[in-house]
Amino acid sequence: MGKNRFIPAEIPLAVRNNPRFRAELLVYDELKAQLDLTQRDWTVVYQAKWLLKEPSQEEPKEGEADFLLAHRKRGVLAVEVKGGLISFRDGQWYSRDRHGVGHPIDPFGQVARNARHLAKKLNELPQGIVGGGTFGSAFAKGESAPTGSVSRRRQERLELYDDDGTRY
Repeated sequence: MGKNRFIPAEIPLAVRNNPRFRAELLVYDELKAQLDLTQRDWTVVYQAKWLLKEPSQEEPKEGEADFLLAHRKRGVLAVEVKGGLISFRDGQWYSRDRHGVGHPIDPFGQVARNARHLAKKLNELPQGIVGGGTFGSAFAKGESAPTGSVSRRRQERLELYDDDGTRY
């Protein structure tokens, strides 16, 4: 059994100090801690990007996933992370921007489209690089919420959801 591989192995300080990436870093740190304790042979890519050229297109299309988790036997999982004020009501996900305005979002649609494009791209590779052509997608909601009005400490939480809003 080999070790897990994280790309990048360490997150640059400039990214760690940027509040825009707080939710993604929570997921990165949890993946690193949990996988290293319980499982091996995973490759985890943070901010993965790729180009895919469809036969009907002149220019390649860029795809991206916040995280790709790849395992030779288990396959590939693309993960979309949303942070900040994310809610689910009346069958729709919403994100609240810094001005307090809510916007409908579709994190499952986003990650599913990217997973389909990635599957096409990976199927171009020699057989055996990815375990059995198994692909999946997931949405993680990571947030940091103040624990008190005076304290600067933060309580961090990572939540996983199904596309119908069910939290695991």
